[in-house]
Amino acid sequence: MNSLVQKLDKQIIGQTRAKTAIYRKLVVQHVRTGDKPLVLMFYGNPGIGKTEVAKVMAKSLFGTNKVIREQMSMTAGNASLEYFKATAHSENSFSKELLNRKSNILLLDEFALAPTYIQTAFFQLFDEGKYVDQNFSVDMRNSIIICTSNFTSKNQMKAAISPALFSRFDAVIPFIDFTPEEKIKVADKIVESYVKSGKIKSQYIKLIDIDKVKDHVHRMVLHFSNFRAIRNLVEDVIADELIESSGWKK
Repeated sequence: MNSLVQKLDKQIIGQTRAKTAIYRKLVVQHVRTGDKPLVLMFYGNPGIGKTEVAKVMAKSLFGTNKVIREQMSMTAGNASLEYFKATAHSENSFSKELLNRKSNILLLDEFALAPTYIQTAFFQLFDEGKYVDQNFSVDMRNSIIICTSNFTSKNQMKAAISPALFSRFDAVIPFIDFTPEEKIKVADKIVESYVKSGKIKSQYIKLIDIDKVKDHVHRMVLHFSNFRAIRNLVEDVIADELIESSGWKK
């Protein structure tokens, strides 16, 4: 638990209230009797840390970056119905994915956008820690199930998820937009990661004035809202720096 606290504080910028809510629920999960899975809903605008928190939790708690991740907004029609409620052993199925999992963290992106007939497959999993289709009964007790949503209010999610299923979330945790100060921290972290992590070929790193790049990014970053947009800004500024320092023509 202490390791997770340290890693979240180090790797996730901002989201203090969300991280505190997660710590509390992990403590409750650790001390309570029974083996119900911990079911969390992270909601808020895209690109502000929801998925990254799930990955940090998997690495810290289970020692792996491998998380079973399903994009629930893409589920519709007979193919999805057969995947989540398989009837034949030969079918590719969600239950097989769970049986072959590398950690006990399950990430269900945009869960509220899944159609109702898909959401109903998760009642027993959220409640008892068992995922059952016509072929397998998968033991997911004491697992951590993280649903995400890009909705920005509980009311939006309540309109999209049945009350019976919504009540099975142990916590519904808001992720808030970055403050101006946090945007600068995010930008600096991205700049440093590009220079130090091998994402840029070594012969070009020496051409980059990191302080100059950071200064340029700081002057622009407040106009950008999330991690992905800030990353794209950093890439563009680094490209301009290389163009200028190398004599390349635009």
